[in-house]
Amino acid sequence: MMDKCQAYFWTKEWQEAEREASADIKAGRVKAFDTVEELF
Repeated sequence: MMDKCQAYFWTKEWQEAEREASADIKAGRVKAFDTVEELF
């Protein structure tokens, strides 16, 4: 049984975004920051 407050995760749109994020991570298209200030 799925928790209703997490139903968004299984929508078509959300799953597509998850696949896209996974592809970006795998391809190295991510950055890491030591502080929030560096991020902005």
